[in-house]
Amino acid sequence: MQTEKGKFYDVEMQVSNERNIPKRMRFYQAAIDISFLDKGNSYNNLNDSFIIFICTFDAIGKNRSVYTFENTCVEDKNISLHDGTKKVIINAEAFNDTKNKELKEFLEYLKTGKAKSKFTRRIDAMIQTIKNNEQARQEYRLMSTFEMDAMDRGAYKTKRETAILMKQRGYPTSEILLMTGLPESEIEKL
Repeated sequence: MQTEKGKFYDVEMQVSNERNIPKRMRFYQAAIDISFLDKGNSYNNLNDSFIIFICTFDAIGKNRSVYTFENTCVEDKNISLHDGTKKVIINAEAFNDTKNKELKEFLEYLKTGKAKSKFTRRIDAMIQTIKNNEQARQEYRLMSTFEMDAMDRGAYKTKRETAILMKQRGYPTSEILLMTGLPESEIEKL
């Protein structure tokens, strides 16, 4: 997702620990950058990007609720590369040890699925709205498929009726084929 200010955010929910989160984040970063550069943009114009993985498990194993990574100099941690990338891993498993009230409520909601506060009830309502919208989109796509099938059946029926009339009036098979698009074998059976 790209904001109005041009920053890219990729937010992913991770529920199973495949033990590949760091490499996966690297891949997502590369995909974002390649997508931007494929459009003819310059390296200097690369937008800031944030890759956020919300995990129901501790991907790093240090029992922190939030892990934020930026590229810094190994020899001097005060020197930043300033490449505009940030990677964040949120660990829902650490909700009991989280000091920030809203973050704690959010992490507990992720881990347990229970919306206990006004804040998490709002989040839950938004999630339900998104799910309902997705269901509505799927129903629309399904309905559109049925409508297209019905139109195809109607068009086919009309072609057959036209071919029958043309055949009754003595039109040659080649002309019926040209006008209706029906296969010659089908026209001959009419």
